[in-house]
Amino acid sequence: MKTEEVEAEIEKNAIAGIKKWMDDRGQERGNHYHVSSFTYECIRKMWYEEVNTERPEIDDEGYIRMWIGTKLHETPISDVHELPLMATLGGEKPFGGTVDEIMTIDGKSIIVDKKFTGKIPLAMSENYREQVLNYAALYKINYNKYIDGVALLYVVPHINYGNSRRMKAFVEWLTPNEINMQIKKIQMMIAVLEGHLKEKTLPEKHVTWYCKYCPYKVLCDGDYRDYKEANI
Repeated sequence: MKTEEVEAEIEKNAIAGIKKWMDDRGQERGNHYHVSSFTYECIRKMWYEEVNTERPEIDDEGYIRMWIGTKLHETPISDVHELPLMATLGGEKPFGGTVDEIMTIDGKSIIVDKKFTGKIPLAMSENYREQVLNYAALYKINYNKYIDGVALLYVVPHINYGNSRRMKAFVEWLTPNEINMQIKKIQMMIAVLEGHLKEKTLPEKHVTWYCKYCPYKVLCDGDYRDYKEANI
């Protein structure tokens, strides 16, 4: 084989290995509502995840991004690392996820979620904020204790887009009332989702900036009558 052919084969084998590793991990998520699905306030996306038996297609670049992000999550940076949390919030399935880290700083306990990104944002993004609020709610239910704060730790793998730093943390302090309100919000979203699933009706479309990145965009923008008849 020519050198360039060997190089191409190495890349091909690497992608195949990454895909298998990521697909095997995806099958381990279990039969529960996942925290990451409840971050955009889009009941329709959750509905697709429940009724769709086929996983949306992911290209090679997508697998590589997921792989890098997963390896970031697996690296411990605190004494409490990858803490699984699960609770039943009135639905037919439990609600849960895994906290990346819990750090104690100056006597305050903080849930820290690590995010791989191409550019350091100016503030905590709303959808990721929702994710760590969900973790705070689960922590209260599991341990009957209120967490003091939540944080997002953004990590840039290489300097680009004019970034001058590789890492930035954003912290938000929480009150017990805010955490209790988040628990009620999750319960409401599960109730609405399961109502649509039982009635076999499509939830209302919730348009946000994330729509163009959603794996269900083609379905969401199309005609659902044939889809519903074929899949429900």
